[in-house]
Amino acid sequence: MIFSLTIVRPLLDRDGSLRALLRDFVEGNRFIFTHRELRFAFLSSCAAMFVLSSFSPLISVYIRDSLGAGPLLYGAISAMVGVGLIAGTTVVRGVAVRRPIEEVVLAGLFGLGLGAALLGGFAFTATAAISTFLLGVGIAFVIVPAQTLSQKETPPQMQGRVSSTFIAMFSLAQVLGMLLSGFLADRLGIRQLFLACGAVVIALAVGGWLSTSRPRRR
Repeated sequence: MIFSLTIVRPLLDRDGSLRALLRDFVEGNRFIFTHRELRFAFLSSCAAMFVLSSFSPLISVYIRDSLGAGPLLYGAISAMVGVGLIAGTTVVRGVAVRRPIEEVVLAGLFGLGLGAALLGGFAFTATAAISTFLLGVGIAFVIVPAQTLSQKETPPQMQGRVSSTFIAMFSLAQVLGMLLSGFLADRLGIRQLFLACGAVVIALAVGGWLSTSRPRRR
């Protein structure tokens, strides 16, 4: 069915030079970071990915050392992130119909912060499962609305530049989370790192709420 579609566009002579590439890159970033909602959504997505990628290398050590459990519990608790993602993507569509997208992203950030703080604050199997489930739900509530907002607010001629910048920022946050998690865990301790991640994400959510609610109050 997609193959049967015909889209007719006039052919344009495009400049393939490095200067043109740099100009397109700057234009895409300028559009993102001067657009209040997009800037907030993109930065929130990067924060969510940074937190998740920080947890990924450390969760097995946490389960072994803090919970004293083995591979079976590790698989079960890790799988709760996927369960949370499925549940979050199922619920977020109905929530986004009734609430502004910015509020949905803020709810996701609060869920991420709460899940991280719960994981660092307690060393019980039940709280570990609940916290990883909240992480999955929170990520769904951040990433899905952010991508929806990007598609909705970006003009067609800017879609390629904006989406490529989003993917680059997202990937950079993922790599930095993996690189820094071991170093920070050695310095702070795993549970303290989880608590710090939770505090930072909740602070980001509070800052986002203040910045997005001020124009509406005006």
